[in-house]
Amino acid sequence: MSAQPVAARRGPGFAVLAVTQFILILDAAIVTIAMPSIQRGLHFSPENLSWVVSAYTLIFGGFLLLGGRVADHVGHRAMFAWGLLIFVLGSASCGLAQNSAWLIVSRGVQGFGAAVVAPAALALVMRLYTEPQERFKALGIWGALAGLGSVSGTVLGGALTDWISWRAIFWINVPIGAVCLALTPGLLPGGRVGDRNANFDVVGAIASTLGLGLVVYGLVTAPDKGWGSTSTVATLVAGVLLLIAFVVVENRVSAPLVPPSLFRLRPLTGGNVGMGLMTMALVPGMVFLTLYMQQVHHWSPIRSAVAQLPICIAIIIGTQLAPPVVGRGGPRAAVGIGSVIAAAGMAWFGGISADGGFWAQILGPSLLAGIGMGMVFVAATIAATSMAPPHLAGVASGVLNTSQQVGATLGIAILTPVVTELIKSSAKDGHPLPEALTSGYSGALVAGACIAVLVLLLSATVIPGRPPQGAPGPDGAPAPAEAAPEAGAPST
Repeated sequence: MSAQPVAARRGPGFAVLAVTQFILILDAAIVTIAMPSIQRGLHFSPENLSWVVSAYTLIFGGFLLLGGRVADHVGHRAMFAWGLLIFVLGSASCGLAQNSAWLIVSRGVQGFGAAVVAPAALALVMRLYTEPQERFKALGIWGALAGLGSVSGTVLGGALTDWISWRAIFWINVPIGAVCLALTPGLLPGGRVGDRNANFDVVGAIASTLGLGLVVYGLVTAPDKGWGSTSTVATLVAGVLLLIAFVVVENRVSAPLVPPSLFRLRPLTGGNVGMGLMTMALVPGMVFLTLYMQQVHHWSPIRSAVAQLPICIAIIIGTQLAPPVVGRGGPRAAVGIGSVIAAAGMAWFGGISADGGFWAQILGPSLLAGIGMGMVFVAATIAATSMAPPHLAGVASGVLNTSQQVGATLGIAILTPVVTELIKSSAKDGHPLPEALTSGYSGALVAGACIAVLVLLLSATVIPGRPPQGAPGPDGAPAPAEAAPEAGAPST
């Protein structure tokens, strides 16, 4: 595709990529609110039900780095199309599932397709928008999708489950994905950016995929098996050792899967850590808030979904507030301000009570938390991607998506046993079940506030304070900034 058609079709092409990314993030959260219906419909045992979520996140997180590097090697549009096809087929299979094993395997297929699509999609955004200021704006929208998809999954999941069936949460991906797939050849740039004859790091690919997979598997099974169990410890140790081996390999091979020089770019490292931490606060917080609504107040899925609309709207507002702040004070300012607002909102959520209601205890903190998180997601995405060289755009976006998935998984894995112990402790003290449940869920939300404070500390040390090249300045014109260095160049 020539440069002129790309410019003419840039908007529709970006829409295809944005819609695809949205449903990928959505699918990690959309099943949460439908879990009781899925359990009844397919006769899931309690110990296997969590795999409806974990099978997706495990495969998604485990294969992201590999998916990003293969996209750089084979071609971004080709990998986007193949990955989207796999995702659509997996979604259709989920909707047709007749037993628990069928659904779990199909969710794994979905996750694999998502791991191929996500890095290629962000790399294509970078290719569509080569002019710095336009790219800056596109990355701002892209960053918003991370938080918006995570939260709106519960909203859409509640509506579809209540109005149609739990199967509809999977079927909805099929027509959307099919349309995006059909539009891909005409709207997205083809070809390769990197050297098609470059060697491929097979050892690094195996080590990173198995290492990430084992770490994510250990995290998602630890709450059930116990953090100190032989199985959990062995799995996590094996995963960490493989990731250490991966780092060693990457420093010795001529064509590494993830060039170590990428992590010498402070914006990229800071953006990824910020994204991972904020996702760690958001995803489990919204899961436990949903459980609070349904188990303590006995709200229907659709009522719980409507109650979370304010945080979706607030995230959108936050994404609009972030770009001007980044243009004036750099990503550090936006991450710092956003994390303070998010921490205040999550701490306010911690005051929920068994007899509280939407207007008194949910609306206000939803608006604060959403605005703050929207700002952080946008600024972190800009920091993590704006300095990646074009030929490494796929792997850089793979690293960013990995940060999101591992952050969400780690947050749920760590906070689930904390919530369980708080509930048990409150029940032993003689509190009725609604109050005991509220005690556990409020504790998780306060923990989310503490994680947001960590993001604030991060913003002061690692996130760059200088506006990136092309960021809109106070007068609307691009702010002056030094050109982004190539991977391997020192960053200050």
